[in-house]
Amino acid sequence: MNTQTQEAPSMNDNWFEKTTRKVHIDFHTPEFPEEAIQNFDADKFINTIVDANFQAAVLFTKCHHGNSYYNTSVGHKHSGMSGDMFGEQIKAARKKGLKVFAYYSVGWDERSIAENPDWGLVTAAGESCFYKHWQWMCINSPYTTELILPQLKEIVTQYEPDGLWLDILSGGCCCAYCQDQHMAAYGREVDRDDASYLKWIKSSRKKFLQDVKDMATAIKPDIVISANSVGVLEDSRDDCESADFLILESGYSLAGISEEPGGSIDNLIKSKQGQNFDQTLEICSTRFVHSWAAWGDIKPVAQMQIQAAEIIAHGAVLNLGDQASPDGTLEPAVYKTMKQVMDFVAEREDYCIGGKSVASIAVLSHGMDNGLLGASHMLLEMGRHFDLLSDDNLERIHEYEVVLIPERDQLNKNQLS
Repeated sequence: MNTQTQEAPSMNDNWFEKTTRKVHIDFHTPEFPEEAIQNFDADKFINTIVDANFQAAVLFTKCHHGNSYYNTSVGHKHSGMSGDMFGEQIKAARKKGLKVFAYYSVGWDERSIAENPDWGLVTAAGESCFYKHWQWMCINSPYTTELILPQLKEIVTQYEPDGLWLDILSGGCCCAYCQDQHMAAYGREVDRDDASYLKWIKSSRKKFLQDVKDMATAIKPDIVISANSVGVLEDSRDDCESADFLILESGYSLAGISEEPGGSIDNLIKSKQGQNFDQTLEICSTRFVHSWAAWGDIKPVAQMQIQAAEIIAHGAVLNLGDQASPDGTLEPAVYKTMKQVMDFVAEREDYCIGGKSVASIAVLSHGMDNGLLGASHMLLEMGRHFDLLSDDNLERIHEYEVVLIPERDQLNKNQLS
């Protein structure tokens, strides 16, 4: 791909943009394994990461089960943890110069929803919302003020991580708390059939992120903050302005074995989305073939390198996902394999940091739909480089020689005037 590389900023200006080699270590751990966290050794854990040539790590403070992995006075500390797992990790990481992002699960929390059923998302019919067995939490409920913000304040105050990595960002719904807040703001109740409902969800997310940012930067001014899925094609620049960087999750698997709608080109398409925004885009890929937590399951090195190349070539940063074992250990053989990917990135990243795409073709898209997939497959088979163009960036339409509009209803006359 042709790129025009901008002068890389200093670490003080945007260190995140230059930190292209990151590992995301999931640790969603229920309390029933008797061996949970019993073999954790912070120095060994961090050395394994550093020896694999990673520059940063996303490490857990609270998981989907509602268990915390640090010394919390607000939430529930995992009963299998005798020490301070996150605290020991970040202490060991600082000795090695490894950047640390504190992971925090927002949208799913089994313990909190069991103890506070009114904190869950509610449909217009008054029903709870689930993804598989995970019940969604509403960020407009007291869940945010009574648990999330107090815990994040603990984390930033006690440990001063380099960043906060928030997962499963929910939004507004039709619960009693949302109805009260919507009535106060707009003078009417939430109506899922109303065109403004999506705006309500997005405005709730934006406000939530801004509240987290205001709290955290008051304690640590240089901390960076974002949430998973901030920066999808359906988002506008305004929707994302509360985030310091963008996060898209992609690249799970081999062609034909994918949870992603884009299949084998999902990673490439999402890597292109960052061109529509002002912030740096992070693509969270994984080492797994099938899905997260598939222990004993690892993609071929060549495929991980291809996906890494797609990511950094578009000026994005790579976050390669793994999952620690319930006993708190990492698999050394996996990290020897992932080191080959990080070495590959390290050899090329200086040519890619701050890179901007230079393309003569753009594809207009509202999201990951069949029109976008069809146009992308066609252009890839033709060997033609292209950009994605969202409604929020139509002022750039004249920069391209060709603009493909896959669906007839994607553009109206007013948008071209």
